[in-house]
Amino acid sequence: MNRKQFVKFAGLNAAVAVTGGLVGCANNKPTNAVPPASVTAKGATPGKAVYVPNGKNRFQRELMIWGIIPFQIKVSGKDTDGSFFIFEHAKMSKGGPPRHFHYNQDEWFYAMEGKFEGGTRAGVALIGQPNVEARRLDNPIEVPGALSFLAYGHFGSFVHGLNDFPKDAWPDNLELLYYSFHIMITLGTLFIVLMGFATLQNWRGRLESSRLLLWVLILAFPYPYIANTLGWMTAELGRQPWLIYGLFHTRDGYSKVVSNGDAIFTLIGFTGLYFVIGLLFLGLTGLEIGKGPDNEVALAPRKEAVLV
Repeated sequence: MNRKQFVKFAGLNAAVAVTGGLVGCANNKPTNAVPPASVTAKGATPGKAVYVPNGKNRFQRELMIWGIIPFQIKVSGKDTDGSFFIFEHAKMSKGGPPRHFHYNQDEWFYAMEGKFEGGTRAGVALIGQPNVEARRLDNPIEVPGALSFLAYGHFGSFVHGLNDFPKDAWPDNLELLYYSFHIMITLGTLFIVLMGFATLQNWRGRLESSRLLLWVLILAFPYPYIANTLGWMTAELGRQPWLIYGLFHTRDGYSKVVSNGDAIFTLIGFTGLYFVIGLLFLGLTGLEIGKGPDNEVALAPRKEAVLV
């Protein structure tokens, strides 16, 4: 579009907006009741302004690209004799898994991953020991590019590190945060593998007769509680040293009207309550285990070896 056509388009656009809005208000009619009108940008005077509201289409029907992307035409090429057209594209239907976005408190994200130095193709550390003094992750075994993909959806994306932030904004106990997060992820992965194998054995009709697998499933019952606690620790350790990120430190958040005795009494009360609930849980679980299955499982008869 050359400069003259652009100036004509700007003036025409203002006329359409003002005239169309006044016509719609004066007639007090639905906007989709306004019939299409011919508008040209090649020197001709518009016959009638057309008001197309936000979220509506010029031709009163919904258009979709590939059946999922809304596409609203505001000024058609037919209106301008092929000079230009205007469309609105403001949203897109959701599809696929949500990406990880961390607009605030990036230090938490990088501390969980033990990421000190930024760079492209940042990897996820499977194993490693955070060395805060030296500002590095010792003995790392990483999946290249995985952290870049998790953070920004592309394996080559640049990911910052803790060194890009002042140290007083880092989580207070970085090592405990790192290990809490990684042990939680490890347990979750083991749960998936264990339950997948148990489901396979159940589908094959061999779960009840797999003595070793049943013992593993029984002995694994505490680990979901451990993983849940580690997730809570990751959340609480990661948000330090802030109560309100960037505004209010945890050290300034204590109450001046609550005494030490009140805090200790409340802590003891909650601890006692959860202790009693835990005893009840163990007792009821033990009773159910003692009853055993409702129906006896028929085991295949063992074949005895015969020496010839």
